Amino acid sequence: MVDQEGAEPRLIPNLFKFSTDGSFVAHMASADTENKFGANSLIKVYSLPSMQLLDSKSVRATGIANFEWSPADNTLAFWAIESGNQPARVALLQLPSRTELRQKNLFNVSDCHLQWHPNGHFLAVKVVRHTKSKKTLFNNLELFRVREDLVPVETLDVKNTVKALAWEPNDGTRFGLITEDGPKPSVLFYDMGPLPDSEAANDQKANKLKMVEKKASEVTLLKTLPDRNCNFLYWSPAGGYCVLAGIPQPNVNDFNGNFEFYDVDALQDRGNQVTRRAERRGKNQ
Repeated sequence: MVDQEGAEPRLIPNLFKFSTDGSFVAHMASADTENKFGANSLIKVYSLPSMQLLDSKSVRATGIANFEWSPADNTLAFWAIESGNQPARVALLQLPSRTELRQKNLFNVSDCHLQWHPNGHFLAVKVVRHTKSKKTLFNNLELFRVREDLVPVETLDVKNTVKALAWEPNDGTRFGLITEDGPKPSVLFYDMGPLPDSEAANDQKANKLKMVEKKASEVTLLKTLPDRNCNFLYWSPAGGYCVLAGIPQPNVNDFNGNFEFYDVDALQDRGNQVTRRAERRGKNQ
């Protein structure tokens, strides 16, 4: 696994991770005596409070690199590296039944980042891919629609390096991206479309002309904001508004505590503020 620059391996701690309701705790393991992840990689899931291995057996996950629980359900998403003749893949597993909800094979993969929607409606997988020579890296997103039948997956090609992704909270269907494409990054807002059985989805189904014009399950680019001085996105807890924050990081002087308030409903700026305190705090992080 490598980071976007391809210089250093991105090491992921093998932590014990709890399911959202506290019924299970899981961690990665290996059946090899040398404890190397590969063909004999496993996920050990323990039931609480007994701490007994679920069904007395582990979940086989060949080549597993990382996993994350849904924040809303006992659904576990993991991604695995290429192993032998098997491509890299992302899989969604429902527990305790061990039902595989969806699997997506991926090719020429250097790394993946799993990011759940706060209510578990969607899973975004930022995939860092390489060319055959492995000298050039590029990004795309695999977007899993977890609430829909058969969990359809949509691929979103992103022209530039993805630096950050933030989902709109609650039942929001939008997300923001920060991409690096020059001296200053760009911010892009997308909409996944209405959730199944929502009022908006029912209205869309009733309107046949609208259905012809736009498919119900199709990610849509809402707005591109070029040359933004930011490296973090923070949504309002109620959704609708997003703060584009430029918070300095250690050894990085490109951001000066700039905060831009953006109305995603109206797709309009609502002003910006430079906060010296944020700049000093960022330097101490």
